[in-house]
Amino acid sequence: MRRSAITIAMAGTIAAAALLLPGCKQADQPKPEAKPENDKELVHHFMEDQVQPTAMVFWNSVQFISDEKGSRQVKPQNDAEWKRVEDAMLHLQDLSATLQTPEYSAGRGEEWNGFAQAVSDVAKQAEAATKSRDTKRMFEVGGTLDNVCESCHKAYLPKSETQRPGEKS
Repeated sequence: MRRSAITIAMAGTIAAAALLLPGCKQADQPKPEAKPENDKELVHHFMEDQVQPTAMVFWNSVQFISDEKGSRQVKPQNDAEWKRVEDAMLHLQDLSATLQTPEYSAGRGEEWNGFAQAVSDVAKQAEAATKSRDTKRMFEVGGTLDNVCESCHKAYLPKSETQRPGEKS
């Protein structure tokens, strides 16, 4: 009798595990991202999810702040932080190359690839400035990167998306 109770308990445990196992396997699998409906959405998502955060690593790495607490410089504080910025600029170069592929550039004209190449060129300058830990140069290159991005946005985004609050059309 005792043996059959153990056998029944084991069978119940195995059955429960068999029912729950497929659910666990599904939870481990990444959820598929929603496919953008058109090429503008594809580019928008790529910029928002990849390019912008990568550029922000660089832009946020070196700052000159002057506020009620006084003036101070923000810059990477250790080798790992410097490496993170350098890696971001290498990644931005790769992202720029992706923007020049037919999936992203088709129908946008030569100017599109010119802007994407300009981002890559400036990212190389940013990488070099970061490697040499030249914060003054990094700050200057950050302004250049902002100008390249802003120029592309003016050419390719609808006016409402590039207009800053309070700015007139």
